[in-house]
Amino acid sequence: MREQTFITGAGTSLNLGVSGGVGPPIVLLHGVTRRWQDWLSVLPYLTPHWQIFAFDLRGHGRSARTPGAYRVVDYVPDVVDFLREGLHKPAIVIGHSLGGNVAALAAAAAPDFVRGLILEYPLLEMARPRLSACAVSASFGGLWWPAGALSPVWSVVCVV
Repeated sequence: MREQTFITGAGTSLNLGVSGGVGPPIVLLHGVTRRWQDWLSVLPYLTPHWQIFAFDLRGHGRSARTPGAYRVVDYVPDVVDFLREGLHKPAIVIGHSLGGNVAALAAAAAPDFVRGLILEYPLLEMARPRLSACAVSASFGGLWWPAGALSPVWSVVCVV
């Protein structure tokens, strides 16, 4: 993995860990207060078959700080810009916790650029109002858990 910088349309500098793989792209989004290196334990299994783009979301790791812009909806345009401008084909997007919310909303905002979506412990109730208004909201129907229920470790939603 090598680190590189992606500049969003709004001018935010994002740090990414990138593999030199030749397979389809996977975009990895970490949880709150974390960084792209959180994915190091799974990278040996992914890099032989996939091209990996692991983000430091804004305000995390080596990415730019953007005071006052750390709501879930603030991260989404950064990821959408990368999906549209930084890749040449649709990606599988994997998100953990905060990254899961961001991944779900990015897929809803740019479905033509997302081949598949894997969400690990997403807190989708926070994103529900925006997801309900989008064309792919039916894809997320099975992810709303009743109060007090335990969520699964992995939830997979295909947005193909």
